[in-house]
Amino acid sequence: MTTTATTFWKLIEDHSIEIPKIQRDYTYGRDDLKVKQIRKVFIEKLIKHLKSNTPLHLDFVYGKLAGLTNVQQAMENRRAIGGLLKSVFSYAETLNIKLEYAISDTRNAAGAPITTLLPLDGQQRLTTLFLLHWYISSRIGKAPAILGRFTYNTRKNAKDFCSELVKKGTIEKETQDIEQSLANNEWFFAGWKKDPTVKSMLIVLNEIHNNLGNEPEDVMAEMWHKLTIQDVITFSFLDTQQLLMTDELYVKMNARGKQLTDYENMKAWLQETHTKLLVTMWEEKLDTVWTDLFWFYREPAEFEIDDAYYKFFKEMALNQYAVNTTVVGGNLTEEQIEVVNILRGEDFIPHSYLEDKKLFAEPVLIDAFCFLSLLENEGYNRLTRLLTRNLNGEQLQDIVKILFGSKAIPKLWDRVFIFAITRFVINTGIAVTDYDSNCDIQFKRWVRVASNLIYNKTIDSPTLLLQALNAIHKMTPYSNDIYLQIVDDSNRIPFFDKSQVDEERKKCKLIISDPNWESLLEKYEQHSYFYAQVSFLLELATINSVTDIHQFAYYAERAAVIFSDDILLRDDFLMQRALLAHHEYLIEVNNNTHSLILSDHGTLRLREENWRQYFRQVRHMPNFKDFLNKIDPQSTVHSLQQIIANSDAEGWRKLIIDHPKVISYCKDRRLQWPNKIDRPNWVMVLGSTKRSGYHVELYSYCFLMDFANRFFKNFAPLKLKYEYVKGGNMPPYAYVGSWQIEDIELYIGIYFYGESYQLCVFDNDDQPLDTLTVGMLTSRGYTLKQSYYILDIADAENTYLELEELCTFFNNRLSSLLVEQTDVTEINT
Repeated sequence: MTTTATTFWKLIEDHSIEIPKIQRDYTYGRDDLKVKQIRKVFIEKLIKHLKSNTPLHLDFVYGKLAGLTNVQQAMENRRAIGGLLKSVFSYAETLNIKLEYAISDTRNAAGAPITTLLPLDGQQRLTTLFLLHWYISSRIGKAPAILGRFTYNTRKNAKDFCSELVKKGTIEKETQDIEQSLANNEWFFAGWKKDPTVKSMLIVLNEIHNNLGNEPEDVMAEMWHKLTIQDVITFSFLDTQQLLMTDELYVKMNARGKQLTDYENMKAWLQETHTKLLVTMWEEKLDTVWTDLFWFYREPAEFEIDDAYYKFFKEMALNQYAVNTTVVGGNLTEEQIEVVNILRGEDFIPHSYLEDKKLFAEPVLIDAFCFLSLLENEGYNRLTRLLTRNLNGEQLQDIVKILFGSKAIPKLWDRVFIFAITRFVINTGIAVTDYDSNCDIQFKRWVRVASNLIYNKTIDSPTLLLQALNAIHKMTPYSNDIYLQIVDDSNRIPFFDKSQVDEERKKCKLIISDPNWESLLEKYEQHSYFYAQVSFLLELATINSVTDIHQFAYYAERAAVIFSDDILLRDDFLMQRALLAHHEYLIEVNNNTHSLILSDHGTLRLREENWRQYFRQVRHMPNFKDFLNKIDPQSTVHSLQQIIANSDAEGWRKLIIDHPKVISYCKDRRLQWPNKIDRPNWVMVLGSTKRSGYHVELYSYCFLMDFANRFFKNFAPLKLKYEYVKGGNMPPYAYVGSWQIEDIELYIGIYFYGESYQLCVFDNDDQPLDTLTVGMLTSRGYTLKQSYYILDIADAENTYLELEELCTFFNNRLSSLLVEQTDVTEINT
């Protein structure tokens, strides 16, 4: 196999160049960040080397020379014919006959050689060089026809554009927009703009013009000389015919070609722009020892780590950007938000953008390389083992995988915690594999305090993210002895919730006074619901300002059991019903809406808006303490059942305790008292957060369930249903029906208005009731209101009995009517 160092000009002098159908479109003009960067850097590099007259080698161009056999045969024929003509010429001279002859070179009709280069690899570079040659030659007014030997065979539009560009295209120095300038010519077909290759070519020509538009003609002429005579820009050409490649293999090889990864582009840029960075052997380690980190945390099906590497560097850049950014007035500027979002995103970041914003400046790289160096020799493995903490059922060990893996996209909380880890390692300055017992202890303490603060603070915007990262940065000097520093009230800890900071101070003081506190606190901080907030348990264990470790262990054990998922998420809501049986524990949402409290704890917002609200209400704590005293951790379910059985709760509380389905219907656990003063027992059970959504009335809803269980089996197949309503115009109610008596369809509605129940007998079409039914109803005390007959009843028990009487009466009426109808039929028959 032999290769030839050549130039685009030499190649096109000897061959036509045709981009074959199997190739993709020209892509250097695409409008995405990665391609913009590739285009900008490549064109700037070409022009830079032309201006400085320094050689630039563009690596290999592979291609297949088609028609070479025909050329060789033509040359042999040419030599044979030439010999024959020479003999004829000599003989003619002896006869004094004057002859002239000439043998033309073997070219096709377009004047191009018979041989055609079909590029296998190098299409993008060759096309860019073609455009550069055309642009420079056009600027000096002599675009040679030989450039017409370059063509695209992927689409007719691309082929026609290349041909017409060489034949008729011109460009002037004063041109502002090449695309617009060329499109204004008669020869330019408007449909070409829709062709992706033509569109890319126009964009690349504009990029070239942006770099050379202001250059004088003499400079352009000198650059043309360097392109065509001095061989400044070269590449190595390999004829794949020498490898005896079949067309099938050619297609397969072309299909597997791919661009450099984002990381490879970034690494090349770093190595070019940061040659003086004083970090030991960083260029070598990027491709050797540091790859172990990313390889270790790759997904099982992954065989590359470039994406993970790239994500890591962007993470480090984001951290440094936060440290150097001041949040003025509590808000970021649009530009600052853009930078944060770009560094958080998955897209390629142009090097020009990184340079302009100084995002990969030396401090970023020094931190990144220092961190990687300190994790060498499987230090990352040791780091993972040190991260044994479990928070809300999620191992913080996963954070290391997020940092060095390529797939997981970090949540904002995780980004801040990752920063806390990197800060400790860098601040300590000791290789993780060399950590002694004290380093291990201090790392675990730093992780404990940092995670408690981070994961209990809302961080849901670029502004809050930068503020959180800044706060961790300011805490970093304390990372090697966080407990001693945090107990000092003069050491201000910014950004994080003051209540959580105060809790951490209190816990650190307890640990310093008695080391036995540490493991005990750690145990309950990792509870799936408490999520590092145990201040309410500390309050339960505090008497006369002294917090007793044994009392804490006692109450924490019981609270941990009842707030475990096994108990808290039961379908029968046993814990909630037992707590309601013990005392009215609801938390207020607004002046007429209260919450039975959701037990979901997947997000900080859910935790903050629900049981944490209960834990923080001082008025509930004495009752809650007494409730915990009734819990046996070894038989929790039995303890809760006993509390319910021994309860003297009445009214709405008893209804909810006895009817778990009420809590199930109440999706957001909200109850509303729409008329709390005049009707304190009129309770709406909301199906969503507001009464504008579907809701039921508590007493009538529970009445329906009880009546169904007690009596209704005697009245099948009647319907027993509940009428859910929206808004506040109509009250919800239950109903029984229907009885088809003569032309009337009878129903019985069951309402509750806060003081008494109400039965309502009506026809579905508001028709007057029959005389017999009216007589029966009036005799029982029913009164007519519009077209309904209603009766108020003081309590549920008498309402059950009355409803049973009505159902029996209407069933008997219906039966007698059926008998009468049967008798009439028999007589008529």
